[in-house]
Amino acid sequence: MESKGTSKKKGKRKNPSNLVKRGRIYHVRYYVDGAEKWQSTKKTSIKEATQIANTIINGIKSRDPDIVQVIERANRRKHISTFGDLQEAYEKHWRMQGIGSGPRQWNALMRVLRATVGDVDIGKLKLDMLTRDLVKDYQLKQVSAARGEKAQISARRTANSNMNKARAVFSGRAMEAYAGLVLPDLEGFLKCPAVLADTVQYVRRPTELVERTIRLGRELRNTDPDLYQCFLCSYDLALRANESANMRWEWLVKDRVGWLVQVAMTPDWKGPKGSQGSVSVSDEVAQQLLAWRQPGNPYVLPKSTHSARYKLVTCRFAGWMRSIGWDKEVYKTCAHELRKLMGSRWYTVQGPAVASANLRHGNVAVTCKYYAVLDHRPAPLTFEQANGCEASAHVMPPRPPLALVQHGNVDERRA
Repeated sequence: MESKGTSKKKGKRKNPSNLVKRGRIYHVRYYVDGAEKWQSTKKTSIKEATQIANTIINGIKSRDPDIVQVIERANRRKHISTFGDLQEAYEKHWRMQGIGSGPRQWNALMRVLRATVGDVDIGKLKLDMLTRDLVKDYQLKQVSAARGEKAQISARRTANSNMNKARAVFSGRAMEAYAGLVLPDLEGFLKCPAVLADTVQYVRRPTELVERTIRLGRELRNTDPDLYQCFLCSYDLALRANESANMRWEWLVKDRVGWLVQVAMTPDWKGPKGSQGSVSVSDEVAQQLLAWRQPGNPYVLPKSTHSARYKLVTCRFAGWMRSIGWDKEVYKTCAHELRKLMGSRWYTVQGPAVASANLRHGNVAVTCKYYAVLDHRPAPLTFEQANGCEASAHVMPPRPPLALVQHGNVDERRA
């Protein structure tokens, strides 16, 4: 018979004392200068977690530089700033820079957070919750709550719009104002792709509405000079609303070729992404702009503050466009609709390269995707034009569209 003392019971393997399981992930616990520290091993296997834990502990004892850097990063994460700190810094930034859309961008960030964390005191929450998972959770809740095809299209637009505005809180210039804050890694929050939008390409606007808008817009020159300046900036220069509000007279210059507007080239304002560049304008447009120049006002639009100029474009000028037929439910941003109209005309008349340059897009592919509304077959160059004889060059009128009449397997083109 076996003696009682010789038998060994098989039991569960005990975790090392410096490893603690939280959920499925093992964390290593250690002490530095008497203070308890925790660090994730990012492993679910006890064997792999033990190896990482031993490496961390040995690194602490030997003061390994890489291990010390990881520990300092983990300690720094505990002192990450709160949304209350961020709001205070961002409010100072937008007031100092005169950013009229600053409050809207902050409110969009709050909408994203409330949709995911609920009705809590957001000011006390730490910024490390701005992750890729937060963005995906917000997008899922926005789209899944919509019922019906139209409602889902609207929900996707809303989700993308709110995320774009919320991310603007962390623009390049804003980040310079956060020097006193301790920020987490925001790459996941900023780089998470938008939900698929259904209507991204440019859609041809009704011809009657377009013609009426241009005709009544030109008549504003005699009835409302302020709105006419907005019309020139939004249509003839194809500026975005924020660019119109920031346009200065020093942007308008004349060289040996002609007039051009150097957008966002002033040293004290860099402008949003995609703004840098120039727009070629005709002599007539330049003279009409200069006719309304006010002495002592460096800005084109006749308002004293950026907020007032931005509101002039997005509220009063938009109200005028609504009054002549631009439906709010169909066309979300009125001033940008005029930019699209001029962009499509540049594309049709002068080609994608010229349109991309004037619209200041990052590449021609963006212009081709969103502004390609080529209604007519492009006219060929004359022999003189093809050989570079600019003196005889002239703009040929566009040909009428070709109608396709199908007979069996053959397509006959009729002018």
